[in-house]
Amino acid sequence: MAKGVAAGSRKTSTESARKSKSAPWVKWLKITFLFGLCLASAGALFVVSILFNASEDAKKALNGLESKIQAFNSRPTRIYSADGKLLYEVQPEYRERISLTEVPEHVRNAILAAEDHRFYQHEGVDYVGLGRAVVTNFRDRRSTQGGSTITMQLAKRLYSASEKSIQRKVQDIAIAIEMERQKSKDEILEMYLNQVYFGERAYGIAAAADIYFGKKVSDLTISEAAMLARCVQRPSQVNPVRNPQLAEDNRKVVLEKMRVENMISERDYREALASKPKIRKAGTYGSARIYRAPYFVTSILAQLDDLPLKEGGYEIFTTLDSQLQKIAEAEVRSIVEKNRWRSVRNAAFVLMDRDGRILAYVGGADFDRNKVDVVSRGLGKQPGSSFKPIVYATALNKGKLSEYDSVSNAKVRIKTGPGTYYEPKNSGGGSGGSMSLQRAFSASVNLPAVNTLLSLGDTDQTGQTYKSGARVVVDTAVKEFGFRSSLAPYASLALGSSNVKLIEMAEAYSVFMLRGQRAVPFTMTRVVGPDGELVPRTMGRQILSTGIKPEVCDVIDRLMRLVVTGGTGRAASIVPDARGKTGTTNSNVDAWFCGYSQGLIGIGWIGNEVEIRPGVWVPRPMSSAVFGGTVTVEMWAAIMKEAVGRFGVQLGDIARPKPRVEEKPEENVPNLMPDEEIPDLDVPAIVPNDPDSGAGTKPQNPPVEDPLKAPTEPTTVPANPTKPTKPTSEDADVDIEVCADSGAVATPYCNETITKRFKANARPRQRCPIHKGNGDGGKR
Repeated sequence: MAKGVAAGSRKTSTESARKSKSAPWVKWLKITFLFGLCLASAGALFVVSILFNASEDAKKALNGLESKIQAFNSRPTRIYSADGKLLYEVQPEYRERISLTEVPEHVRNAILAAEDHRFYQHEGVDYVGLGRAVVTNFRDRRSTQGGSTITMQLAKRLYSASEKSIQRKVQDIAIAIEMERQKSKDEILEMYLNQVYFGERAYGIAAAADIYFGKKVSDLTISEAAMLARCVQRPSQVNPVRNPQLAEDNRKVVLEKMRVENMISERDYREALASKPKIRKAGTYGSARIYRAPYFVTSILAQLDDLPLKEGGYEIFTTLDSQLQKIAEAEVRSIVEKNRWRSVRNAAFVLMDRDGRILAYVGGADFDRNKVDVVSRGLGKQPGSSFKPIVYATALNKGKLSEYDSVSNAKVRIKTGPGTYYEPKNSGGGSGGSMSLQRAFSASVNLPAVNTLLSLGDTDQTGQTYKSGARVVVDTAVKEFGFRSSLAPYASLALGSSNVKLIEMAEAYSVFMLRGQRAVPFTMTRVVGPDGELVPRTMGRQILSTGIKPEVCDVIDRLMRLVVTGGTGRAASIVPDARGKTGTTNSNVDAWFCGYSQGLIGIGWIGNEVEIRPGVWVPRPMSSAVFGGTVTVEMWAAIMKEAVGRFGVQLGDIARPKPRVEEKPEENVPNLMPDEEIPDLDVPAIVPNDPDSGAGTKPQNPPVEDPLKAPTEPTTVPANPTKPTKPTSEDADVDIEVCADSGAVATPYCNETITKRFKANARPRQRCPIHKGNGDGGKR
């Protein structure tokens, strides 16, 4: 007995010891539980607080429900400038409002089966459907199901902003619950059926019935109603016009659901399944209006052509500055008017900042006359000598040339076919010897640029050329400078013989301004869809690194400064810190000035285009007195001076080192004249058999399109297509050397001279009154 008592005593003490041993864990468990309970209570209070606030906000929002619906119904698509000016709008006009009593029961049931079959059971939020959607989306690791009811969809359509957040979702739920308290189910369903978008500019079930089937709602069949019902989920992609097969698959899904929910009988289901709807092509509704910057607006519309903008509700915010745009348009028109007597009939200009924002965009002088956008559309224009910086930058980057080197001015003769040769010339006719890079660049002499390009060929260990110099320049232009136009790999590329677009030249010149980085042009900052959501788009600042060395950009920068201070672009000197390069093509068809100042890049072009048939424009020569360095630069300087005053910044973070004061003496340099104005009277746009174009292959001419088959883009045609007659002694052409400043016959003291071609009876006879020599009181 004593043993039993002792044993019991030991057992009790052991259990007590165990209890006392486990007591700390129990204690911590209780603390954790209490802490969790407090945390949950605090969370619950926080959620209740959010719901209460959302509920109060919902009550206020619903006070103006009718005016909200009216405003939403009339909301157009709009494009805005960066400073808030309206550039464009299109107003959808086809919205037909009907009462719920006019909608047949089977049409209502089709919508409910597709979107919310428990609509008449819940109070704005279907918690069963919402929970199922959460579980499904978690399982699939993506959003495959939505839990929104018809009431929640209506609330989101009318009140949601562009952000995606839990607070926004809570607000939608609160508005839906409050809407159910204030409105009957039938009233909500009627609002939904009149508001929901079915695609192809059809807002509401009545408009959808007419657009897709040419019927009134009351005449829709079960099969047709089922096809319309699923359009509301992705109206622009899955409607019967855009995607007939997917619309047909969705029709079958809705019919099956209607059968399962006992909304139609088995017989009705089989009959509807066998009856395939006949779709008619959607009609055209709405009106569009451009208020400002027509070329810019059409460029924006082209970039967004995959969006149903004419269906209304989109808002596009752009980079354009309306004041600079107004100035640019005025200067473009002015330069054409002032030089119309010189056969200048068109001009264009684009202005970009250091981040790539397009601040001004003028694609032509008169949109009503000629809608072809020169800035970024069509085949582009020949840039002439304004392409030379790309050539010299390639040579500097490869180490084939340095800033203070001399460049060859030797003649170039390349066989292009049986008995034919490519022989570029300097405008003054001189050649031979060498000259400093500074002079060749600032005076835009042709032969040094061509010789530089020819020297850039890549060779293997045996000295065999496997990539021509022209091909090296093409590869550099595409990879480093961002050109997307097709560049022909021929020697004439050194003189800008391949067509490019103004927007490409702006991107290319940004490399020099940003010391090896490239600013990609962009025109939009954001696009907001009809539902208030941001539309995914690649836009905004993109600064790309290139393989062009900063010190190479510094050299080109200094060379372009020489163009302005003492070369062919002196008229640009009214713009602070201006850098630039002029360019004029054969027969004065195109005249450019490209340059930058204080973080702003401007690209200007002028030309002469004639409409030979409706919508078909072809280039013609301008007067022989029209050059990039005389006419285009005037327009460029006027616009850039205003732009720098408004937006110019000192680029302290890309400060350039000061240049060395050094220049190699020139040897055996003939009396050359700047070749900017007529860069090459004999340079073909394409050199068919240029040996420089490849390694051992005979290149062929690319196909030339018939200009009469090109509805929008100019194509070079002969200035006088009729059979020429033999000139008389009076109308024969003669070459006269004239002063670049006065246009009169050059004297030995003229700083710059140009050889021009005149009719014998119209040649200038007065000698230059500006440069008369020291004996005449003038100065050289």
